[in-house]
Amino acid sequence: MKAIIPMAGSGTRLRPFTYSKPKAMLRVGSQPIIYHIIDSLIPLGCNTVILIISRDGENVPGFVRAHYPNLRVETVVQEDRLGLGHAVNLAADKAMDDELIVIYGDTIIDGDISNIRETDADGMIAVKKVD
Repeated sequence: MKAIIPMAGSGTRLRPFTYSKPKAMLRVGSQPIIYHIIDSLIPLGCNTVILIISRDGENVPGFVRAHYPNLRVETVVQEDRLGLGHAVNLAADKAMDDELIVIYGDTIIDGDISNIRETDADGMIAVKKVD
């Protein structure tokens, strides 16, 4: 399984924290958000992550590779921030013919996603209403 993790956004809602680092590298607890995300993907059988980054996030792949040496990490730079669909499309050629999950690079899912591979659906969208 491969995961596309879009994280090229500028993180304006998280300022001033994102002036100095990409939002995926902001710490929640003892580790960056991106590590929480990858930790939830590995038990699903995910062996490749495709990080969609901006130029501001060019250090993120190195941190991920160092922390997860057995994980294949590919990178796509989204030069023009034209939204999620554009970001995913940039990675399409790297994700063809594989099981795929797309998960935001700034979202920690609080819940059990272990059954995601057991569905017969061609696609799923997980949403949660928040205040």
